Amino acid sequence: MKRSNTIYGTGRHVGLLMARMAVRHALRQCVDLQYRTAYLDKIAVLLAGHAAEGLFFDEPSDGSGLVAGSDLERATLLAARLMASSGLADDLIFRSEISGSALRNLIKNDRVFAGDCNQILGSQRKRVTALLKRKKHQLRAVSDSLLRSKTLSSEQISTLLNSTQINNKFK
Repeated sequence: MKRSNTIYGTGRHVGLLMARMAVRHALRQCVDLQYRTAYLDKIAVLLAGHAAEGLFFDEPSDGSGLVAGSDLERATLLAARLMASSGLADDLIFRSEISGSALRNLIKNDRVFAGDCNQILGSQRKRVTALLKRKKHQLRAVSDSLLRSKTLSSEQISTLLNSTQINNKFK
């Protein structure tokens, strides 16, 4: 059956259909929209260095934190933004604007909120640690190659990560 671009309908169903189409169109036009999974993925990426140190060196260093703008601060603020102002938390309460100072104050002054943010951070660290464990041998191959040659192209990294020799050797 050939699909038609013509919309047919009567009564309130047409209005509902038009509203859905308008929302979908608007969503496609708004490239800056973020979804919960995008927040969580960004947090996981920011915590990957911390998780990798724990995996490869048995404990993380303080290198992911310590200063404003660090991976840990950025991950914390993303978790806070997700919980406080995005409408993507378990509840829809708007608690704070998205500025860093407002979110820092909320974390500092609200223990429950800080605990919720920490729970997000912990779950994403656990998630990224599991991923890194599955790819540990490939990551070790990249690390060893970097130690030998100092630089690797994206093609070389891709080859190492997808190497069947590495994948089969360590299964």
